[in-house]
Amino acid sequence: NLNVDLSMLDKKKNDNQYVHNSHTYTEKEKSLLELLDRLTKVGSYQLQSSQEDDARNYLASRGFSKELMSELNFGYIPQKQVEEWIQKKTFPLEDLLEIGFVRMDDNFNYRPFFGDRVLIPIKDERGNTVAFSGRAMKGEEPKYLHSASTELFKKNNILYNYDSAKKHSYGNAIYVV
Repeated sequence: NLNVDLSMLDKKKNDNQYVHNSHTYTEKEKSLLELLDRLTKVGSYQLQSSQEDDARNYLASRGFSKELMSELNFGYIPQKQVEEWIQKKTFPLEDLLEIGFVRMDDNFNYRPFFGDRVLIPIKDERGNTVAFSGRAMKGEEPKYLHSASTELFKKNNILYNYDSAKKHSYGNAIYVV
């Protein structure tokens, strides 16, 4: 009978979630990653809810099944809901500003940036959401909005969906990107 303490393995696994390109995220960055993850989950849940037919129907018209929407963690958060979060300070406004989920207007008021758009999470190679892209559904311009570069998101260091694609890249297959 082998008596082995496996708790260190769980800790090591969780620590590795917060390493990107040999950079270990700081406590502040981990806090921002948790906020990004929460926004991803809220958006994904709302997209799957029966109330968000427009976003779901738009994606279906583009060939996305419910399963693929879920697998890619696509989401939708209504503009009014983000405005309510700002008003009630549901999330720390400075953090929402830092991750680019809201912007500040010329009068120094917080404004939603991704409301009423399909929310597409951008993830690092460990699967942490580090930014968002927002896709217009009804012909609005610009068609896509993207998070600005932040400490967490540097566009040149991220390959979209790499966290999922790398699972399929082992063995004898060759993938060209």
